[in-house]
Amino acid sequence: TMGGASGDIVVTARALIDQQAKNSLATGIVDPQAVAKAQAAGVGHTVRLSIGGKICTKENPPLSIEGTVKTICDSAVGNSGILTGYESDLGTIAIVDVNGVEILLIENAGMLGGPRFLVNLGIDPRKKKFIVLKEGMNPVLEYKDIAAKLVMLDTPGFNKQTLRPEDYKRIPRPIYPIAREMSWKPER
Repeated sequence: TMGGASGDIVVTARALIDQQAKNSLATGIVDPQAVAKAQAAGVGHTVRLSIGGKICTKENPPLSIEGTVKTICDSAVGNSGILTGYESDLGTIAIVDVNGVEILLIENAGMLGGPRFLVNLGIDPRKKKFIVLKEGMNPVLEYKDIAAKLVMLDTPGFNKQTLRPEDYKRIPRPIYPIAREMSWKPER
């Protein structure tokens, strides 16, 4: 979300739930309405939510979930080991367990940070089978010492990692790097 993404893309959370990927975590889904509903339900209670798809609606339908509210944390601040001083006020955080898939919802967009952030919320990242992070390249540095494998995903949304010509309508052509036939080298 610090690079211009909406933070409310739910394709990876949907995949974890559909695949019944127990002991997994999808972090940082920006949805203040869902956070408020989870907070109103309270820890230990079952809640039905429609998450995501409110900011970025293209290729990102909301995801309906039903789960148990595990954690509510007010005024959480992202805790980064590599970007100290750039912490974000994430507002209230709600963690909802959907059949073994934990969904970490945040009120405000921002950088979550690394494993320390999760530990502060009562989650041991070393014990998770899968963790989906919305942090661009930061997880490569933040999680390299504890992850068995890091995989970059190119999900729908405003801040794609792979540029496709059909996503850009009002720019002159050809232009690098969208035009595959072009190459570019810096002048010396």
